[in-house]
Amino acid sequence: MVSSESRNVVSGRSDRRGITLILAVVFVAMLVLNVWTPLIADDFGYVPTAFSTALSEGIAEYHSWSGRFLFNMLNRYLLLAPPLVFDVLNAAVFCAFLMLMALHVAGSWRAVTARKLLIVVLVCWLCLPAFGEAVLWQTGAVTYLWTMTFVLLFLLPYRLAYERLSNKDGAETAHEAGTWRRVGAATGMLLAGAIAGATNETAGLIALALAACAIVWAWRQRHALQAWMLTGLVGAVIGLATVAAAPGNRVRAGLIQETDYSSALGKIQSVTGIFNLSWLADWVLSLSSVAVKLFMVTAHIISTNVFLTIGLIVLVITFAKNYRCMKSHGLAAVLLVVGVGSLPLLYYAGYAGRALFQTGVLLVGFMLIVIFEGLPPGVLRWRKVILTGALTIALVIFGLTAIDSYHFSQFSARRDNVAQEQIAQGQRDLLVPLPPSPFVGLLPWSVSRSEITSDPDWWVNQAYAHYLGVDSVVTEDSFYGVP
Repeated sequence: MVSSESRNVVSGRSDRRGITLILAVVFVAMLVLNVWTPLIADDFGYVPTAFSTALSEGIAEYHSWSGRFLFNMLNRYLLLAPPLVFDVLNAAVFCAFLMLMALHVAGSWRAVTARKLLIVVLVCWLCLPAFGEAVLWQTGAVTYLWTMTFVLLFLLPYRLAYERLSNKDGAETAHEAGTWRRVGAATGMLLAGAIAGATNETAGLIALALAACAIVWAWRQRHALQAWMLTGLVGAVIGLATVAAAPGNRVRAGLIQETDYSSALGKIQSVTGIFNLSWLADWVLSLSSVAVKLFMVTAHIISTNVFLTIGLIVLVITFAKNYRCMKSHGLAAVLLVVGVGSLPLLYYAGYAGRALFQTGVLLVGFMLIVIFEGLPPGVLRWRKVILTGALTIALVIFGLTAIDSYHFSQFSARRDNVAQEQIAQGQRDLLVPLPPSPFVGLLPWSVSRSEITSDPDWWVNQAYAHYLGVDSVVTEDSFYGVP
């Protein structure tokens, strides 16, 4: 007879092979999509004039537009490399992101199985918001996917410690490590926390909030707080402060035009001014603007990712019914609260598309924990049918996205050839074709078409002209629809 230990060894090897196969398939699929995703919009503006000027351009941006210095600088240098370099790196980063999501949900390396990783892949593919803009598009991927991957890596020691202490395994081993090892861990987490905090506004705040929650939990459970826990939190505060203190944030905020959502409120303001109550009208207008913007953010979530919306509704109800049976119900609740609590940050961002990605990562994490720990037996009996259906839908969406990406990459190459031909003829004001109608461009998995227009002063036109080294670029309607 085969012992249980032998069966565990065989099962472990099978899982490792399954995990390797899944990651290999994901890597190839992402590499294909990345190769077919051309430079778009901000990419043109972030290409440095030369390698030697990249740093000065990044510092200038910190003072004039955004505090996201670290990863914007990384993006600048990547844009100087051959496109395939980013394509390969981005596919690898996405695989790392998926493994980190699986680790955070499972709680340990040993608990990550091939089946769990497959579910993580499917849920992330179907439910992550603005997938095309935040994962495929180069500037968006570095700003959102890469930053959240690093934040997940920074938070991993907290997650593993939470799992270990929750299981009463090593609860009293806080000071068993040698002095130099503790100093190294504390210093490393200080640096990692500073980088995580400096990623961008939302990711930095998420890193800070979740690290603080882990420390508060350990303190309330009377576990010994290790130095690296505290230094990681301090680092996140320092990093986030460097982003928040950027002079460019004030400049950028001043350029985001607020919309007057109600002419009736404007009339209220003029009438109340007669009675010296303009302060009341200003307060009502301000409150209304925030309320309408939050409503728009919610509407955007529902309209752009149906799977995320439906999944959240179903799994929040499931969590409310079954949380007492879930080992990680506390972690699930924290992810849900921090995820929902970060939604108001999108009001500052001025848009609700790719900025929603980082909040979506937390909500997807909550969903995965409920899927693995909180589903009732009646649902589990249908798990093979549900998994097959989700896999089929994911493959169909991938096929449509690949077709759309291929068509757009072909157009982009042709447009660049047209531009280069005109440059070779000595022209400084270029006329380029418009993109054809996207095949399925409204899907959130496709890259948004923030493209060149007939207005030479449109910022994308100016960025593309800067990229080509010419005076201006415009389009004409006569080019529309040319394949």
